[in-house]
Amino acid sequence: MKKLLFFFVGLALISCSNDESNDNSGETTNSVAFFKANVGGQTLNYIQDNSNNPAYFNEINIGYNGQGFEKSYYYGANMVTLSSVDYYPSLDLTMHNMYQSNNEADETTNFNNSFAVKPTTFISYAQDGNWIKGVSVTYIKANGDRYSTLAGSQPNSSIMYNTGIASTSQFGLQRQTITGTVTCRLYNENDVNDVLELTNGSFKLIFEEFN
Repeated sequence: MKKLLFFFVGLALISCSNDESNDNSGETTNSVAFFKANVGGQTLNYIQDNSNNPAYFNEINIGYNGQGFEKSYYYGANMVTLSSVDYYPSLDLTMHNMYQSNNEADETTNFNNSFAVKPTTFISYAQDGNWIKGVSVTYIKANGDRYSTLAGSQPNSSIMYNTGIASTSQFGLQRQTITGTVTCRLYNENDVNDVLELTNGSFKLIFEEFN
């Protein structure tokens, strides 16, 4: 099994229409995207505003698990720190195994339909490897320590989606702008006994097709 990662970084890639500025997740400004939460007692407000030099921006993370010619696509949106060389601290939400096909053109055709039923189950690394549809949240601290829901159990964790708006980028690529709320448990990937609780999470994130 092979996982390919595709990262698209750049403010030019993230633009929004007036419709995309409206959401139901508690954000009162005309933000392009945001991920806000309390993580381990620390309040995080990662917001991409409409300025030319925002402190954070929505990095699009697209890829697939490959098994022969068959591919299982995932879609991620990562709020990263623009001022940092390494782009963290950051908060990421990824929807795993959203669509399977051996034809990349089919992924484009079915992109918006794939988001008709969004995943609400937090999956593990093992489940991701077995192509179980699900969702994950990952937090990277400023020092590079990585915490993820994929690394441990998720008692009392939940995610709810409020809105999903289809649009296209300036390059003609299909997008989904999704708002919602989330509570989950984040495990240090180097020490699973180091656990952070993510509470009061809300997000407005932009996901994009593979092709």
